Amino acid sequence: MIKETNTTKENKMSYYPQTVASQMDKGLTTESDKITEIANVLRKLGNSRREVSYYLNVDEDFISDVLSCYKEKKMSIQVGDKVKWSHSFQALNQQCLGHVVSTHMKVMGNPCFLIQECGDTRQTMVSKDKVSKAS
Repeated sequence: MIKETNTTKENKMSYYPQTVASQMDKGLTTESDKITEIANVLRKLGNSRREVSYYLNVDEDFISDVLSCYKEKKMSIQVGDKVKWSHSFQALNQQCLGHVVSTHMKVMGNPCFLIQECGDTRQTMVSKDKVSKAS
């Protein structure tokens, strides 16, 4: 009987990352966007700030477990799409916005987007794994 209880408890615990992953917005491409969304989902599921902090900072496997369950719905980014990314020269977590000018650029073999920054004439090449669609 004890073994059965432990197995049931383990199954419930192992499904929580899947529950969180299934409620995340689809199409997130950057790791920071995914982690932010994990925190948002945890709050929506009724977790306190303290519990969210535990899952994100103490439980060593939680983020990787959620990300392994997260099914990315590839939202193809095309020329003209409004996108966001974290600028490498600006403060941490500061988002930049722009419109895609070209989708077929490479820098040292790394696939990039050429992006026209909003409110500026400057164009920037940004690694495709750092860019996501802006809403």
